[in-house]
Amino acid sequence: PGEDRAMAEIECRLARGDALGAIHGYASSAVRENYDAALALCEKAGQTELLFNALRGLWNGIYNTGAFAESLPMAERMHALAQQTGELRHWVAAQRSIGSNYLSLNRFEDASAAYRDCIRRGADLPDGAATGYGELPIAVAHGMLSQLEAFAARLDTALALVQRSDHIARTN
Repeated sequence: PGEDRAMAEIECRLARGDALGAIHGYASSAVRENYDAALALCEKAGQTELLFNALRGLWNGIYNTGAFAESLPMAERMHALAQQTGELRHWVAAQRSIGSNYLSLNRFEDASAAYRDCIRRGADLPDGAATGYGELPIAVAHGMLSQLEAFAARLDTALALVQRSDHIARTN
C-alpha cells in the first residue's frame, strides 16, 4: 500500500507540474516546489523512468527563471540518466536541454554541438521525438540551431533549419 501511494503521488505531481506551469508559468515557485517534491519521491522509490520526468520539470522551472548555471546540472543529470537507461527519447530531450543551457551561457560552439547531436541521434525517432509533455525536442533543436547559424551569418543554413523545424512541428 505504501508503494502504491508513493507511485500515485509521483504520477499526480508530474501531471500537476505541467498544469501549474500553464497556470502560473514554469518559472513559478509552485512549479519548482512541485517538481522538487516529485524528484525526492522518485529518488526514494527508485523510479528511474519517472525520475527523468521530474528532472525535466525541475530543469524547465529553473531554466525559465534565467538561472542558467543552476539549471545546467539538472540537464547534465538528465543526460546521465538517459545514458544509464539507454532511453533514446530521454537522451534527445536531455541533449536539447543541455544545448539550451549552453546557448544561454554564451557557449555557442558547445550549444551547436549539442543541438547537432540531438538532431542526428533523434533522426530515427518517429514524431520528432515527441515527449509526453508536448515538446518536440528535434524541432526545438532545429530552431535553436538556426539562431546560432544566423549569428554566424550563415543565413541560408539558418533558413533551412527554421523550415525543417516548422515542418517537424506541423507534421507532429
